[in-house]
Amino acid sequence: MRKILVAGNWKLNKTTDEAVALATEIKAGADAPNVDVLVSPVFTVLAAVPLSLVGAAFLMLLMGFSVNLLTLLAMVLAIGLVVDDAIIVVENTQRHMADGLSPKDATRKAMGEISGAIVATTLVLLAVFVPLAFVPGLTGELFRQFSVTISIAVAISSVNALTLSPALCSLLLKKPTPYKGLLGKFFAGFNKWMG
Repeated sequence: MRKILVAGNWKLNKTTDEAVALATEIKAGADAPNVDVLVSPVFTVLAAVPLSLVGAAFLMLLMGFSVNLLTLLAMVLAIGLVVDDAIIVVENTQRHMADGLSPKDATRKAMGEISGAIVATTLVLLAVFVPLAFVPGLTGELFRQFSVTISIAVAISSVNALTLSPALCSLLLKKPTPYKGLLGKFFAGFNKWMG
């Protein structure tokens, strides 16, 4: 039995690491090639993951939930959900910075545009997962911890996207530099064709 638990824990750790790495690569691939410009958006987005998961784990502890397969599944699924809000904040701020605004002004303008969307997205996700906590019977018992865990992580992510992510954007983001060389020509032609 112990071998099965150890193997399952190793697979969960590997899956979690892969999910975080994939989210990092997706965000890093969308940014400019300059390392200074690359590190700050990736850090801003990745700050959402541990904050949301640790917050969800703390509230799970307070609610008396155990760490089981469904709560761990909720944590792994939450990784993909919690980075979305932070990515939206960073991308919109970078868009305004590319138009010539300073990082603080771009962050203010971006948050004025997307705060409602972040709240709406969170409410939609909560509308999907919270009703699972009220399913009666054995199925409800199985999914209660799953739904509450993922709902907590999404709610913390929303608070993070409305508070910490804008603060990090205004402090850490730098103006993007355009791609140069063959890759720059490709992207310029692609953007012209698409747009």
